[in-house]
Amino acid sequence: MKQAETNSAILSAIIASSDDAIISKDLNSIITSWNPSAERIFGYSAAEMIGESILKLIPQDRKSEESMILSKLITGERVQNFETKRLNKAGGLIDVSLTISPIKNSQGQITGLSKIARDITDKKLEEQRKHDFIGIVSHELKTPLTSLKSYIQLAMVKAQGLEHQFILNVLTRAEIQTVKMTTMIHDFLNISRLEHGKMTLSLSQFSLKELMEETISEAIILAPNHLLEYSGCPDVELCADRNKIAQVLTNLLNNAVKYSGSGTTVKIIC
Repeated sequence: MKQAETNSAILSAIIASSDDAIISKDLNSIITSWNPSAERIFGYSAAEMIGESILKLIPQDRKSEESMILSKLITGERVQNFETKRLNKAGGLIDVSLTISPIKNSQGQITGLSKIARDITDKKLEEQRKHDFIGIVSHELKTPLTSLKSYIQLAMVKAQGLEHQFILNVLTRAEIQTVKMTTMIHDFLNISRLEHGKMTLSLSQFSLKELMEETISEAIILAPNHLLEYSGCPDVELCADRNKIAQVLTNLLNNAVKYSGSGTTVKIIC
């Protein structure tokens, strides 16, 4: 009995000192406990919320989440790190991450729910600031990159007239790189979609051998102090995003050159 009292006291201390809101409720969504952090995050005291419906904290357009969560728990599914929005006492929206567990009696029947709500408002604001920063930087890069591409094309016209084949080849490669940089900037603008696993892939059929040879020929120009030894590649057709695969191959080659001493041989085996 004494051990049970000790365990209960320890549990109460943990709940009281937690930085997260810890709320329990019955199966009718009526709140039965409310810790100090719940008061800090939502603005309501325990006296104001115990006996009230948890729906008081849920925005109108998210009311269906309560029944969805309950149905998942009843079927044995876990509800963990569920990101959503809730209302505080002032009527403002708070970004929260919810982890919800069933409360069971001695017969194993679910009699209520225990909810841990973590305030992630600052995290969401930081993500938005990062997204805005990337958007601004990407936009600012577009203008000089467009000018650079125009200058390269103008130089290519001059080189063709003077029949400087080497210079023409270098300028052609430079133009290809500006196209790739433009593609990368567009990808940066979609970084929020990437973080949520929703980035659009431009799938197409292409030859891995051709892509390898193209990537290596560009690397040879950019790494004149290294010998690139290429053993060849099977002529395999891939269905993937060609630009992104090219970016991966370029990064691998650039890193191999970067971390190899001048004059060394970089072996490329496919």
